[in-house]
Amino acid sequence: MIAQLAAGLAAGVGLSLITGIKPVVGNHGLMFVKSVGNGGYMTVAAADAFKEMVDAAAQDGVTLMAGSAFRSPLEQAVLYAEYVARGFSYPTVAKPGISNHGNGSAIDIAVAQGVSVHYGSQAYNWLMANAGSFGFSWTEGRAVDEPWHWVYVG
Repeated sequence: MIAQLAAGLAAGVGLSLITGIKPVVGNHGLMFVKSVGNGGYMTVAAADAFKEMVDAAAQDGVTLMAGSAFRSPLEQAVLYAEYVARGFSYPTVAKPGISNHGNGSAIDIAVAQGVSVHYGSQAYNWLMANAGSFGFSWTEGRAVDEPWHWVYVG
């Protein structure tokens, strides 16, 4: 695993400069992610689909952007501990190692810097009507009452 990570990191240095793709350690080990803007990353397929969705939404006058996307297992552990300390529990926040953010497939969608998609908003309505055609599902977001949380299912 260490050798695989080192090789991936070495290969990824040049790769990220050229393509925006970089190696990271996710829930299941080494994986490659691509920028979705705003400091966020998703798997390459999910990032490409998200960009297509953002572009389509823009053509309809709707702004979509990345909020929280890929989280390493350590980042998820810190977030989980913070939520537990505030009295929340699973499934409101996923336990480390099982979050789809750690798989690079989940994204919390925003409409402006620090402003998440909310029920009834133009962005929410657009996502409900169109996100499925780009491979995104709201099933997980619905289960935890988060209109901003979408998962790329392909």
